[in-house]
Amino acid sequence: IQSVCVLGLIHSDLHTEKTLNALRHLANVQIRLLPIRPTSSASNEAGGSFEIIVNKKSGKVKRQKESYTVTDRSIVCSVLQVGQQALTPFEEVQ
Repeated sequence: IQSVCVLGLIHSDLHTEKTLNALRHLANVQIRLLPIRPTSSASNEAGGSFEIIVNKKSGKVKRQKESYTVTDRSIVCSVLQVGQQALTPFEEVQ
């Protein structure tokens, strides 16, 4: 049995909603970067948040939101919210 993993970076502002929905339907895992939160100019930190969406074979969708902070020496991630909902395999994930 062979396993294939394809990783792609999609800029949502460069594609139609129809194309994005088709790609979302095909994906097993999506990581969506959310807008970067403003930081003060006095600190050397930057950060933001992202959402991980896992489409399971059973039709369930698991969502997890995390935040991250980037400093001079490290990247720190922390879980903001974890959720799971049951969907049919062909239902669109918003």
